[in-house]
Amino acid sequence: ANTTAVGLVNQSGRTIPVFWTWFDQNSNHGVDGCFPMTNKQYTGFNWATSSGVGMEGKRGYLVFAVGSGGGALTTATACAPANATLATQADAATSGQLAGN
Repeated sequence: ANTTAVGLVNQSGRTIPVFWTWFDQNSNHGVDGCFPMTNKQYTGFNWATSSGVGMEGKRGYLVFAVGSGGGALTTATACAPANATLATQADAATSGQLAGN
């Protein structure tokens, strides 16, 4: 089956929340989610397994964003709603850094 697969590596030095959102070809929000990543962790993201039922064959695009939250996040707390704001340049020292392929 056709799918999209992305590999992400956390290079931030801490645990971070990675929020993802899928938009259809007309930029309408479809589905979204979050997963925590620990420092130096590689995470493979496979659209076919993450999208849920009914998204097969739909055209669109994925957006990944690192949330805020500072250095005290754990894998249990990283995806809390309070961390669903984008890291700003002001907190760049504690914001996440991802490398993707």
